[in-house]
Amino acid sequence: MDLYTNAQRLSERFRPGNRPCEISEHALIGDGSTCGLVGVNGSIDWLCLPRFDSPSVFARVLDNEKGGECRVSPTDPNYQSLQAYDEGTNVVQTLFHTESGVVQLTDFMPWSGDDENFSVHEIHRLIEAQEGSVEIEIVFDPKFNYGRGKTHVTPASEGALAEGPNGEQLALAIEGGIRMTAGEHSGVTGKFRLEAGQRVWVVLAWRQNRPEAVPANRPIQQHPPT
Repeated sequence: MDLYTNAQRLSERFRPGNRPCEISEHALIGDGSTCGLVGVNGSIDWLCLPRFDSPSVFARVLDNEKGGECRVSPTDPNYQSLQAYDEGTNVVQTLFHTESGVVQLTDFMPWSGDDENFSVHEIHRLIEAQEGSVEIEIVFDPKFNYGRGKTHVTPASEGALAEGPNGEQLALAIEGGIRMTAGEHSGVTGKFRLEAGQRVWVVLAWRQNRPEAVPANRPIQQHPPT
């Protein structure tokens, strides 16, 4: 049963607004090799790739200005959010309530158990409008190696590609023809509106030299969250 269905029994709603999340306002996702922290504002604020002991890709929990993030959230700063794990899993669901509607964000890292695919590291983010109509903003702003080196992020037809000075590559794939543009200071951003019943997949893939069409990524079409 998903968070939207269970939301009536949860009492703790967050009001993140534009502030950074506290460390206690995060949930953890992982693939057995590494893990990431997802804030109640829909931001991945900590992630090391490809292993737990690798340098960081996102580290906003350490430095709000220079750490880097990947955020999916409503453009309305007055939203409220709920966050919980899908029962029996470390699949994280974040529910955003705005004046115009309700959107659910589902985050997970595929773990196939297949040694041949052990080097594949992805984060899958499913954005679903449950009620009304909500404008969503995506921010993709990696900062490789704890922000110590220059990260170049380039918009592409299927999303964006981030490249670092030591050969790091992280591709963002987004479906629906959503266009990403240069951010105000760094990274890229994109905005789009979802109506009730609509959904959009976003995939982050390590060591990809270009964003692939979303259906090309591993378990998206075969095993979508329910």
